[in-house]
Amino acid sequence: MQEFPHSRTAADFLSRRKKLRRKATLGRLLKTTLILFIIALIALVGCLYLFRHKDAATGTLGGQNGRPQTSFSVATPEIPPLLQKIGKCESGGRQFNPDGSVVRGKINPEDTGYYQINLDIWGATAEKRGDNLSTLAGNTDFALWLFNTYGPKEWNWSRTCWGGENGIR
Repeated sequence: MQEFPHSRTAADFLSRRKKLRRKATLGRLLKTTLILFIIALIALVGCLYLFRHKDAATGTLGGQNGRPQTSFSVATPEIPPLLQKIGKCESGGRQFNPDGSVVRGKINPEDTGYYQINLDIWGATAEKRGDNLSTLAGNTDFALWLFNTYGPKEWNWSRTCWGGENGIR
């Protein structure tokens, strides 16, 4: 029987086969780990994206136990103190009810949100301006525009609460 210089014994063959299997297993393990890491990263980014956009869509500023924050202080330099008082008087300083729904007027349910802006009267204008009155940001932006354009007379019904003169027109 003739021997070839490159011939291997059965033990060499089995040893090489084990090494290749270990290498293949390690390769598969690395691929699987990398794939799982990428999936987790995508899921995290997706959750952050949804959370951020859910936040913008609902107008919530965060909260506890998965519930939207129902009240807050609107004391910012852009909002005139009188408009801040109006908001507190109109809605009790809340954009949302404890169940997460938007605060509506007790007498007129078309009055919406923190500043109780009437949807029948101002809904179309707010929509044209791009202000979503169901969100805190949209309600506040529109109230600022309304206040700067028409003054406090649009909240005449609550003037006794916020200290307006009798019969503001």
